[in-house]
Formats: sequence, C-alpha cells, structure tokens
Amino acid sequence: MLKLIHGADFHLDSPFSGLDPTSAEVRRNELRAAFTSMFHYARTEKVDMILIAGDLFDAGFVTRETLALITREAANTPCPIIVSPGNHDSVSESSVWRRGIFPPNVHIFTKGELEHFDFPSLNVRVWGWAFTSQKMEASPLTGKSVRDVGGSDGMINILCAHGDLTSARST
Repeated sequence: MLKLIHGADFHLDSPFSGLDPTSAEVRRNELRAAFTSMFHYARTEKVDMILIAGDLFDAGFVTRETLALITREAANTPCPIIVSPGNHDSVSESSVWRRGIFPPNVHIFTKGELEHFDFPSLNVRVWGWAFTSQKMEASPLTGKSVRDVGGSDGMINILCAHGDLTSARST
C-alpha cells in the first residue's frame, strides 16, 4: 500500500502583519514546527512520498533560515518530495524554485502547464503544474482526461496542484 502525505498552504515566512511583532514571530515559528513535524512523521512512518500542493512560502522572498530548514528536512527524508508552487510562491526566473538548492529527492513543477514526474519503483506518476504568476486564468486540466495523460499504462496517476475549485479564475 502506498503511503502519502499531502500538505499545502504552509505560508512559511508570512509576515503576519495583523499581529504584533512578538506574536508574529511566535506564529512563524509554529508554522516551521508544523512543517518539521510533517517530515519527522514521514521518516518515522516510512512514507513513500510527500506532496506539497502550493504556497509553501507566503511570498517570493524566503529567509535563509527557512531555506536551511527545508533543505535539511528534505535531505534527511528518503522519499520523493513533489512541490507544485502556488500563487503566493509562484515560479519566476528569479524564484527560489529555480536556484538548484534543493536535494535531488525534491521534484518541483516549474511550468504553468500540465507535466509529470514518474516514480517507477512506486509505480506512480505525479501530474501537476506551477503557478508562474499570482493568477492563473485557465486550468491546465481543461479538456483533459486520464486517458489523455497516460492512464492506460498501469501507473497510479496522482495530481498535485494548487488551485481554487470554486472560481474560474484562481487567485
């Protein structure tokens, strides 16, 4: 049986501008602790894959401390980690996603169109996309079905993506 962890909307490094500075720092530390706990759980329970579906970061700016935390946790976790950047941490030429700083087990969607990563040892194909700006006007899934994207080869197909199912325009 395949063991997955799915997480989204961590919003690490959020300024929490509605809080006083001390409370904001406490809340940022709580978010980092929740993120760390997820990776600890993945290691102790021998999870096969971690899916992060958008807004890992609150914005394009990420602190060195947060990047160190993420790269350390990912490097110490033996399973594949798949990231689909969202509208708050979208992919751009200068974004953290393009710096090549993440360990090899971290797989990041970087295009605004449907793409996939294959994991033959798990018999899994993970589909997804990245927000390449703060808004996505059209769904990369429009007009597609599992048959269109390789659903007949016996692989387990999983979608890892950030979005809004209640609006035609995701923000």
